[in-house]
Amino acid sequence: MKPFIRFTGAVLLAMSASAQAQTIFSDDFNDGNLTGWTVSGLGKAKNVNNQAQLSRAKAMTQTVSASGFSNVQISVDHASQGLESGDSCISELSLDAGNSFTTVGTTTTASQTIVASPSGIDNNSDLVVRVRADNNSTKDYCLFDNIVISGDPQTPDPQPEIEVSGNSTFGNVDLGETVSSVLTVNNLGDANLVIGSVSTLSSPFNVSSDNCSNSQVSAGSGCTITLAFTPTVAQASMATLSIPSNDSSEPTSQVSVSGTGFDPGSSSGPLFSEDFESAADGWSIAGDGDSGVVSKSGSNMLNLAKTAQATIAVSTANKTDVVVSLEMVASSLEEGDTCIAEAQGSGSWVTVGMLENGQDDSSIYNVAASNGSFDNTTLTLRLRASGNINSDDCYFDNISIEPIPGGVPRDEATYAYLMGSTDQTFSTSAFVATKYNTPANTFSGNLVITGTPVFSKNYGVTGDLPSGYSQWPGFDYEFVQDGNRLIPVDRGHSFVGNGAWSISAGVGAVWDEASDNGYSRAAFPYTIKQNNSNCEHNGLATFLFKDDGSMSNVHVQNVAETCIFYGFEFYGTLSASYNKHSVANASEVIARRNAEEAAWIPTKPLADLALDFPGVDLSNYGYAIDAADLNGYSILVNGTSYVDGCGTRYGTHPYCMDKTIGIYSFTKSMHAFLVVAALEKQYPGFKSQLIKDLVPECQNDSRWNGVTVEHALDMATGNYTSANYEVDEGSSAIVAGFFDPTTRSQRAAFSCTGWPNKVAPGTYHVYHTTDTELVSYAAAKYANNQLGGSAEAFNDVLVPVYEAIGLSDYIKGIQRTSDTMDAWGGYGLSVTLNDVVRFSQFLRDDAVTSGLLDATMVNEVLSGASKGLYAQLSNFNYDNGFWRYHVGAATDMSACGSATQVPVMSGYGGHTSIILPEVIITQLTDGGGIGFISTINDVFANISNACPTP
Repeated sequence: MKPFIRFTGAVLLAMSASAQAQTIFSDDFNDGNLTGWTVSGLGKAKNVNNQAQLSRAKAMTQTVSASGFSNVQISVDHASQGLESGDSCISELSLDAGNSFTTVGTTTTASQTIVASPSGIDNNSDLVVRVRADNNSTKDYCLFDNIVISGDPQTPDPQPEIEVSGNSTFGNVDLGETVSSVLTVNNLGDANLVIGSVSTLSSPFNVSSDNCSNSQVSAGSGCTITLAFTPTVAQASMATLSIPSNDSSEPTSQVSVSGTGFDPGSSSGPLFSEDFESAADGWSIAGDGDSGVVSKSGSNMLNLAKTAQATIAVSTANKTDVVVSLEMVASSLEEGDTCIAEAQGSGSWVTVGMLENGQDDSSIYNVAASNGSFDNTTLTLRLRASGNINSDDCYFDNISIEPIPGGVPRDEATYAYLMGSTDQTFSTSAFVATKYNTPANTFSGNLVITGTPVFSKNYGVTGDLPSGYSQWPGFDYEFVQDGNRLIPVDRGHSFVGNGAWSISAGVGAVWDEASDNGYSRAAFPYTIKQNNSNCEHNGLATFLFKDDGSMSNVHVQNVAETCIFYGFEFYGTLSASYNKHSVANASEVIARRNAEEAAWIPTKPLADLALDFPGVDLSNYGYAIDAADLNGYSILVNGTSYVDGCGTRYGTHPYCMDKTIGIYSFTKSMHAFLVVAALEKQYPGFKSQLIKDLVPECQNDSRWNGVTVEHALDMATGNYTSANYEVDEGSSAIVAGFFDPTTRSQRAAFSCTGWPNKVAPGTYHVYHTTDTELVSYAAAKYANNQLGGSAEAFNDVLVPVYEAIGLSDYIKGIQRTSDTMDAWGGYGLSVTLNDVVRFSQFLRDDAVTSGLLDATMVNEVLSGASKGLYAQLSNFNYDNGFWRYHVGAATDMSACGSATQVPVMSGYGGHTSIILPEVIITQLTDGGGIGFISTINDVFANISNACPTP
């Protein structure tokens, strides 16, 4: 029952639905949440009494396809509470994927059912439903329910549908032997399937019989193609068979063909093989979930569910070109669930294969990988499930670890592809070496990338994207090469240019492959940042080059994002040029990277936390966050960071230590607090300086009388409109006056004059990013006064502290005002997961004695006593740019005393870092994360019950 709304009437805007109407989309919100909707805008969105409740300017969107339907109409129940003059509740429909919207209905006070059928809605695959509030207060509510799109199914024209069945994986075949396999091309449609000329295959494969080329296959019938494999060299081979047809949904069916030539006279066979016919002897089973050998697909297979994992170690001593291969099957996966096979030798973990939602149809997937780190070492093979319930099933079988000359041949981002002009996406394996070696060519100089990649939206509303969103940002970066490392000279990501996006490059790799015709192959990660925002999109790029300056196209591909509003694809081959020259400061760039890597915190997979600390329930940690939402996760204990969150929609990120993340309001701690504490250490009394004496825009305004830098850092200036939590921060006034503008003149003017004075400074906390912005302006002016010249706080005070701590070069860039280039104080930093964890570790363990920061301020942050002012949010205070969480009142740490607090960093989207006495919890996510009470309780019960010092 939904007690709040009683719908008493309807506004009929279209003809009633026909008797044959079929529901295309509906949501009555009876599931108790807003699952599937994209939420944006100011205000709050909740499911209240099984209705969508929106306040202020909150909006929800949902993408719907009405392809194949006529007489389509939309119906929405509206209601409201507390609306005033000028407030309204609006339902809208976009017919062009969110670029523009048509109003379906608007209500102000009455409860109504809106029904509409705008022109262009029929047979439209690009519908976007949007419901939104247009109010002036978080206490003005719009309620929406029973959102239904319905229509009459159109009778589709008869269509052919191609399906290719049969085995195209030959496995190991003795040299000189011929093995054949028959493929059947079936027509599952209801019209004739017209097949064109089937492609030939390169040696050692061939098409020995073809009954399909240039034929017509009737509905329900099929034809056959016979493939043959005759290896003459002991190596793995791959090819692609192309079958063109008139199936409009799959004009060319591509069949991957593979096999390995085997010389029985020169090999003793695999180093390790496992078919699980005799249980899983020798495997170490861990994690939370069902595990065991079961019968599946006509064979015994190892079944792992939820977060169960199995590992085994194999010696590859004195062996090269080691290949790991196996079969994988998945069933009942949900969005974000994965099945993963990975191996670790002398380097980091390498993904051998990964299955996800959409590949969970119980089909057998053959996967294989080779990597130089597999050779001459002890190789650990790990099979694991990453789901949230025991019905998320992963199956593994027919595992082989063996040396194969040449390893696994490249079948993604090949030489031909990079030299051509086609566009497609690849797994992340395309951007990593199959084997690292000494490259024949050395990259030194500028890489320029230009062109227009393919753009496609993944989620969100295209109309919310910045103008020019489909344009590739200007890319002109200088790189140096050190062995196999490709290092950008400048990695600090500020915003460059006036377009929708700017871009920065990360540290990648260079290596040689025999099939690249004398070119060396390079790959690197990149980050695309939104103009005037902290929204970021991670990608990978790869190309070929020679010392003479010649090079291929560059393939670029977005793979993940830290952006709750929208995600999109950029991919394809772009034009590029290589300006080869000596880099003047190459040795300095390499030395900085060496120091950075030396400071990395040792890591283990998060799954190992349950092994090292029996009793830990991983469902209380990062495993509870959907993989698609997780950008980084760490539990730091005893100097080891147990990590997760390196997945992308195309596989494991191959350069995870260099994946940057926009951290939003973590900037208030990692920039604003740090610069104040550093200046206070160097120049005692800085934190007591008046804002009006350092920020000219506030100088002649009486509301800033007596307001110090420390007051602004605490967000306790006494200036505010509403005392309630984030009402000011979510207002249309701050968006128009501060968040939207890019210039200091506009941002500072609002920060100084946007809020009326209500109470004396230092007596009441109201959350304002504008206050922290003033801290950064004040620090910049003070540093310049002390150091002279063009000195500023961020580059000349803060960056040396970052370097001393051991943070990456990526943090050395920050968003800045477009007119004066002043660093933002409240958001705008881009960092790695290791940066966040290392900063928190330094603050807890080393900051007091480091000589870098004011010890009094650091001790206030770390104290377990009650500090700061109430943050207008239950169980939270705020002080020195940190939230202070009342663990003594809200968690099992009540054993430490009911008044116990711990410092917390928090950022938009779910970013959280909690600094406990012996454990640091960090989650970086754009999907809301996991409520951290369960994590704190599990840590306190199973890892460390240490209490913070008062």
